[in-house]
Amino acid sequence: MTTIFDIQKICSDIDKLIELLISKNILMSLIFCVDGHGIMNSIRDTKAMDGYVMRCVICRSRKSIRSGSILAGSKLKLRQFVYLCYYWTMKLNIEQICTMLGLSRPTITHYVEIFRTCCSRQLTLLGLRI
Repeated sequence: MTTIFDIQKICSDIDKLIELLISKNILMSLIFCVDGHGIMNSIRDTKAMDGYVMRCVICRSRKSIRSGSILAGSKLKLRQFVYLCYYWTMKLNIEQICTMLGLSRPTITHYVEIFRTCCSRQLTLLGLRI
């Protein structure tokens, strides 16, 4: 079982955090250049929200590492997202999660609905009913 201390350790290192989110298919492992130049490379960018961006080696266009994910366009920090996932799996209610993360009820509700939809789809694919 993952503990809050495990989550804190992962969230304290942006590289480990991004690696975790890619391994769980939250962030895309491959992002392609919009101009058709192929796979973009991740580069450090201190100005970027997450410390990294994807950049095309040919045209140098940039994309967020969140492109194509449920976090695309979100202002939520990656570590807040991981804590939100953790608290939800630990069955904290929305008000408790709001208090723990200092986020608004609509934000928490939005992601909880996404989590429920994902779980429901997975159970349906497995032939199980809720």
